[in-house]
Amino acid sequence: MVNQQTTSSQFPANLPVFKGENYDRWCAQMKVILRFQDCLEIVTDGVGVLAEDADEEARTLHKEIKRRDAKSLFIIHQCVDPNVFEKIIEEETSKGAWDKLKDFYGGDEKLK
Repeated sequence: MVNQQTTSSQFPANLPVFKGENYDRWCAQMKVILRFQDCLEIVTDGVGVLAEDADEEARTLHKEIKRRDAKSLFIIHQCVDPNVFEKIIEEETSKGAWDKLKDFYGGDEKLK
């Protein structure tokens, strides 16, 4: 469980680490963390494709969205143990990693 300690950047000091069990609980905790970091929408919706004829404003926005995606992927990587990490190691986007974890572990509670 995430405690209330934070670093100077207001990032929780103790992140929940998913070890392959209690996916629903971990997922709920992660959604709060990702929402707090303004990243949940990126994780659930992904990063759209930038049009070739995009103007400078669209390019700047797309760059910011890609930065938030990298931040989201970093957070997910920090919140899984090494065995779980092996399942998402090749994912290059936070949505890809998130969806793979959901596909693999999402039915966990229903099986018990």
